[in-house]
Parts: sequence; C-alpha cells; structure tokens
Amino acid sequence: MGKQPLIADRRAVLSSIAFAGLAGAVPAAARASGEAMPSQARCPAWEAAQAAFARADAAVIAFDRDHLAAASRRIHELDRATPAARVMAQRTRLVAAYDRAQDRFNDLVAARHDAFARLCNQPAPDLPAVARKVELIVQDDRWECDDIGELLQAVHADLCRLVGRS
Repeated sequence: MGKQPLIADRRAVLSSIAFAGLAGAVPAAARASGEAMPSQARCPAWEAAQAAFARADAAVIAFDRDHLAAASRRIHELDRATPAARVMAQRTRLVAAYDRAQDRFNDLVAARHDAFARLCNQPAPDLPAVARKVELIVQDDRWECDDIGELLQAVHADLCRLVGRS
C-alpha cells in the first residue's frame, strides 16, 4: 500500500469539509424545521443566470473534449510515431494550433467564471437555489479562489434574507 500524501494546507481541507457540510446542511435545515423543501420559485433573473452558467460550463467541457485534448493528443502521437528529423516542422504547426486552442479555452474558462460570479451574486429565490450555489462552490473547488469571500457573502445574504434576518 502506498503512502498517504501529506496535507500541506490544513485550512483548505477544513474549508472543503465545511463546504461539503453546508451543501448537505441547507436542505437538512429546511427538513428539520418541519417544512418540506420548497420547490424552486419562478425567478426569471435566477433562471437566466443559472442557464448562462450551464451554457458556459458546457462550452468549457465541450471545447476541452473536442479541441484542446485532441490538439494535445496529436502532438503526442506525432512525437511517438515520426522520426525526429521530420518532427520539428510538423510539431511547430501542431504546437501553434494547440496554443491557439489553449487561448480559446482560457477565454471560455474566463466566461464561465464570470457566469458563475453572476449566478452567485443573483439573489437565490429559495433554499434549493442556495443549496445549488453551495453545490457549485463545492464542485468547482471555489474555496481556493480569490473571490471566495464574495461568494460566501452572497450565500450568507441569501440565507439571512430567506430566514427573515438582516
């Protein structure tokens, strides 16, 4: 059996545990209060922000699968299959294509990040929407991002508003 890796940043681990707990605690709190978890209320702004994030997320995943991974694979296949003397010109073209794909991927990731921020800053209409925000924060390892404080403030504001506290 292999050695367990050392955990360098205990705060990151504690944050991940806290977020995972919060992701389950929001629906549990609603059930503990005796209320059924309400279905998501119709809120066009929330729905639009959620749809925009879903489109941006799908674009990142599809571009990575269809273009970036394929460009990387072509470079590695060339390196394995072609004699070194012929490789350089072909490899230069493939690396240039990969760099263009990487630039486009970075643009898509930035657009996805912006859509995520807009979604999190959109007031959640109900507890399931707050749970969705927390779920996305956990899924994307957002506790490691620079804007985690803003994301937590948005979730906190949602929870306070929904329970009638200011």
